[in-house]
Amino acid sequence: MRRGDEEYEAALSAMEQILLDWVAQPFRPLYYSHLSELLAKQRHNVPAHDGPMPYLLEDCTRLHSDGAKPMLSAVVVLKGRDRPSSGFFTLARQQPFLREGDDEKLWIAELEHLEREYVRR
Repeated sequence: MRRGDEEYEAALSAMEQILLDWVAQPFRPLYYSHLSELLAKQRHNVPAHDGPMPYLLEDCTRLHSDGAKPMLSAVVVLKGRDRPSSGFFTLARQQPFLREGDDEKLWIAELEHLEREYVRR
């Protein structure tokens, strides 16, 4: 599976729908392993910590934010740490997002932004 191929695009579409459904509820963490399982149920082999997972999360986040909107990937966290991987924080500080502050404050602000934008009331 590589960026741009049919398999990748199908997995990206599936991830997009999973994340949009997930963020429509009040915050609860989505572990990488659970996201991998949800994708596997739709016949997409995306290991939790290897292969295309970080690229899919980045691409899905970029699809839904021009920088002003919240980052969908903020809900995806590492089991045992209950916070995103370092890749999330690296992406958050890049164009077009340019998020500032220490990791904890940045992440909490992103979760609050997701709640304002997506949670169904």
